[in-house]
Amino acid sequence: MGMFTAELDTTELAVQNIMPSAGTIKNFFVFVQAAPGAGGSWVITVRKQTPPAASAATAVTCTIAGTAVSCSDLTHTASFAAGDLIAIQVTPVGAPVASPGQWTAVFGP
Repeated sequence: MGMFTAELDTTELAVQNIMPSAGTIKNFFVFVQAAPGAGGSWVITVRKQTPPAASAATAVTCTIAGTAVSCSDLTHTASFAAGDLIAIQVTPVGAPVASPGQWTAVFGP
């Protein structure tokens, strides 16, 4: 999932965005329009790539499960340098109901 869009793609490169300045992501929130349902969940993780290295998951993550339609991570942070790439990984667990979603976070020096 990219920034400022509801665009999803199974290829991370298609949704990565360049960070325009150095800073830290914190207070990560995710919202979906439909709950994943009984036995289903979505694990949402901030991913970082510092080219030319491969991208990797950060510690910033949260899970939307069952009847919930949102989650947040108010504990973890991820630092980015100008030029790093960011994307959001959405991992289904069980058989969650498909639903559009959005995310937001605080980004600052």
